[in-house]
Amino acid sequence: LVNTTARASLVAGYLTAINGAAVGLFWWDKEQAKRQAWRVSEAHLCLTAALGGFLGGAWAMQRFHHKTKKESFKSKFNESTLMSVPLLGASAVFVKPSLANTVLRAIRRR
Repeated sequence: LVNTTARASLVAGYLTAINGAAVGLFWWDKEQAKRQAWRVSEAHLCLTAALGGFLGGAWAMQRFHHKTKKESFKSKFNESTLMSVPLLGASAVFVKPSLANTVLRAIRRR
């Protein structure tokens, strides 16, 4: 069995990697836009948000002034961010399995 600290480290490592990837993709897409070269698809940018990289993506959008005025993209990015909620919930339960019982008890009380 893997202890809670090790599980938390795995989740933290994953979230660091996916957020770093999101920042890198937004930066690369911005650079490619300046050069009028091959671009990163919006689907791939949104995928990073759905996989948990929404903080890195949101930071990169502001930092690089990229896709901040395109409302259709921002809407897709926000929807992708919402899609990551179950992943984050599963990650929390992975780190501390007793959370699942706590949440289920709270739901049953309603």
